[in-house]
Amino acid sequence: MITITDEMVKKALPHRDNTFDKRKNGKVLVIAGSDRYPTTGLIVGNAAMRAGAGLVTIATSTYARQIISSNLMEVMSISYEDNKELTRQIEIADTVAIGSGIDRTEFSKELLEKALNYDKKLVIDADGIFLLKNFLCKIKTKDIVITPHEGEFSNLIDLSVSVISENRQILAEDFAKKYKIKLLLKGKNTIITDGNNTFLLDKGSYKMATGGMGDCLTGIIAAMSASGISLLDAAISGAYIHSLTADVLSKNMYTVLASDIINNLPYVINDIQNGVI
Repeated sequence: MITITDEMVKKALPHRDNTFDKRKNGKVLVIAGSDRYPTTGLIVGNAAMRAGAGLVTIATSTYARQIISSNLMEVMSISYEDNKELTRQIEIADTVAIGSGIDRTEFSKELLEKALNYDKKLVIDADGIFLLKNFLCKIKTKDIVITPHEGEFSNLIDLSVSVISENRQILAEDFAKKYKIKLLLKGKNTIITDGNNTFLLDKGSYKMATGGMGDCLTGIIAAMSASGISLLDAAISGAYIHSLTADVLSKNMYTVLASDIINNLPYVINDIQNGVI
């Protein structure tokens, strides 16, 4: 298992120059939120923008869209109940992030199935991971990263959290290899693997144990992926940047929120690229 370093992340980050425009910087579609969880799309979408995505569109419920439209000026939003527009947005996206706060209804199940029907890079989190159990037979030919914590992984593979805690690496590697996906198993020592290559993240603070952190991570990974790097590199870089930002903030903060990380992402990424950190 390889421990992730600053230098690894610096090499993985996309090179940008004055020829780049917002489309070259990557188009992310975020399918997130619901009437029950109306603000999750805000976190994912804002994190994606701050992590460097050029264009972000949030597909959410009609009710949640009103909240997003009045709180985040830089993103576009659509109602995912508009099937025609949702199809168009999936088709033009470089990466689709799905799952955060979509709930666990028949309709959200249909949303995940629709996303899986396209050959797009997919970042699947939260409710999307819960629903993915219905579609495991469809994912072997897809370019997917899933980002479960141990509880979500427990539901996915029908093993107790205690068993997973004691066998994190082997279980993560076995699942990734079996289904030919990338897996980021969150925890004190986050593991990222494609079944053949496994990486350890030894950063992160207990001060980041707050709501919305997983949504923030999803947005960062989606932005990295949309920029043109592989999903594995996006997961490695995204997780590292997410935790490093929390570590930097933790030096002077009692607790760290997802919004704190989002607001500081551009500075930390810039420092990594410039070799300051």
